[in-house]
Amino acid sequence: MRNSPWLVASYALVIIVGLLVALPNMLSQSTLDRLPSWLPHSRVALGLDLRGGSYLMLEVDRNDLVNERMQGLLQESRRVLRDKNINVTAVRRQGDAILVTLRDAAQRDQAVTELQTLSSPINTATTIAPATLRSPRRPPTRSRLP
Repeated sequence: MRNSPWLVASYALVIIVGLLVALPNMLSQSTLDRLPSWLPHSRVALGLDLRGGSYLMLEVDRNDLVNERMQGLLQESRRVLRDKNINVTAVRRQGDAILVTLRDAAQRDQAVTELQTLSSPINTATTIAPATLRSPRRPPTRSRLP
């Protein structure tokens, strides 16, 4: 099969023009400055995908993250204390802390040990603080001596 000389010439012309237009993208800036003015000097701005990378921007709402984490810790605290048969009066959230009120002061060390297994380091510095146990106030007892 024989090709027409006009067809070959037009293909060659399209290829040469394409190379001339793409030439600025393949040369350094110093080499590009030395080229004659009749050649194109503008470069094609490549997107990140063509430059070999990508840019991903994520926004995190810190308050929602802390609320979700605290809600999860609250539920896990209740579950762990229930599974270990530690009697509690209340497990509630107070600000950025979980407040556990025990019925029996003797179970304090066991409760602290179990709750410390729940704390995992996260960037918001959420930790389980050392427990402080206050005995409930009881009215003073009066005794009569005979």
